[in-house]
Amino acid sequence: MKLTKTFATLLSLAALTVSTVSCDSTIFDNEGDCESRYEVKFKYIHHLKYGDAFPYEVASVNLYVFDRSERLVRSFSEPVTQENAENFSIRLTDLPTGDYTLLAWCGVKDNPAFTVNPDSRGNETGRTPDYTCRINRDDNGDIYRNLLHMFHGKKTITIADDPGDHVIPMELIKNTNIFRIVLQHQGDVTMDPKNFKFDISDDNGHMDSDNKLLADSRVTYHAFEIEGASAQLKFPETQIAAVAQDPELTADRPATTVINAVAAEISVGRLLDSNNAVLRVTEISTGKVIFSLPAIDLALMTKAFDGYSMSDNEFLDRQDRYTMTFLLDDQNNWATKQIHINKWFVVYNNSTLQ
Repeated sequence: MKLTKTFATLLSLAALTVSTVSCDSTIFDNEGDCESRYEVKFKYIHHLKYGDAFPYEVASVNLYVFDRSERLVRSFSEPVTQENAENFSIRLTDLPTGDYTLLAWCGVKDNPAFTVNPDSRGNETGRTPDYTCRINRDDNGDIYRNLLHMFHGKKTITIADDPGDHVIPMELIKNTNIFRIVLQHQGDVTMDPKNFKFDISDDNGHMDSDNKLLADSRVTYHAFEIEGASAQLKFPETQIAAVAQDPELTADRPATTVINAVAAEISVGRLLDSNNAVLRVTEISTGKVIFSLPAIDLALMTKAFDGYSMSDNEFLDRQDRYTMTFLLDDQNNWATKQIHINKWFVVYNNSTLQ
């Protein structure tokens, strides 16, 4: 009977001892139960595509961590590779408990098109407002390169002494767009790509830490790629009509329609509906401006036709590619005032784009 009582007392003392051991005890060093782990998981879902496009479009992540006084306390710069893209995240290490602001500029690492914190001269110092992102241009404000994919993300977080794994989602907004401009000749004249200049001018070359546009000199984005194309198309209706007019025409000599075109791609920064971006195509041999049109109004036409129920700025942030086709006559004039924008056919008049 005495032995039973002594054993019960020892059990009670052991339970009390275990219950009073804190997470700071070395007993739990190898267990991990009491460690607080915070990691940032990035997503790119603010688009008109399907699913999370982060693994397919984001090439790198620059993440900056600022404390409550907006002072930079940590920074990370990591490439996104085939191996890590699906589960890419950044672990926030060595951060005391407290409130922080996370700022992400993605796609700028090893990308000569952009400079983050342009006034720092390469030193990672400063405060949150200093971490702007500037599109690099020459002394005349001209940009000739493909900007590639660039993204922004920002959020405030709290690091607490809370054991376990904590995933912080960071949603990104894409800040770069591609305009593909196609000039198609109405006749069968071959077009020389070297005879045309394509550009878009805008005042959107510098973004602040909130991704708003800063006051900046106007920049001009030039086509980074121009190519010529020629194709022969054979249509049954064309063949039937041709045979009716020329009985000697046979299947061995089919009637064809020849299409000649020049296509250019222009990479531009973030588009806002309040800006005055101008798309211009010039014939180099004569200096004639074939057309000069409001690029953002043209881009927003696809929102109206597709019936998206969102603001203009949200649409411009979600859509990142615009294909526009213009028909030219024998004098390289914009012939019919018609435009094909993405999948839509638009007839232009003097009031449409004002």
